[in-house]
Amino acid sequence: MLGQERDLKMSREKALEFLDSISRNLDTNSEQVYIEKCIKNIIDNQTKKMSEMDSSVKQLKLDEGELVNKLTRRKQELERAEKRLRGIENVKPEYQEEYERLESELERFYSVYVEKFTNIDYLEHELDLYNLKDHQRKQKQQEVIDKFKSQQIKAEKEEIFNDEREEDENILGAAEQQMR
Repeated sequence: MLGQERDLKMSREKALEFLDSISRNLDTNSEQVYIEKCIKNIIDNQTKKMSEMDSSVKQLKLDEGELVNKLTRRKQELERAEKRLRGIENVKPEYQEEYERLESELERFYSVYVEKFTNIDYLEHELDLYNLKDHQRKQKQQEVIDKFKSQQIKAEKEEIFNDEREEDENILGAAEQQMR
């Protein structure tokens, strides 16, 4: 405020000079006319501003009314929707009992299915184990048979070899006798 003192002092002095001049010249109307003119201008400006404010207030009231109407409509729509929802929640569908019965049947069938599937899986596993053991047993039997056959073939070869040797010895013996 003290920083603006110079400007305010000049304005005060002008105002005091003006008041002094008016008080000295009470006979002349020029200053009074000027003052009246300024006051009328100020009044007109204020009247315009006031009418603008009135129109903006009216517009705001209209907007407020529209918003209140929208709000009440939305509240009514919400209430209707909530009533419908409550009504729908309380109403049991036409085939609800049959649906529940079929659902319980399905649960029962599913449990039977799971049990059978588990049993089949277990039995397939056991069958695989049995087949593996049977295959191993057959392999051992085949190995024993192959070993037996190879021993038999060796024995036959030895017998044939022994027979041939005997024949050779007999032939040699006969040849020696003939030579003698």
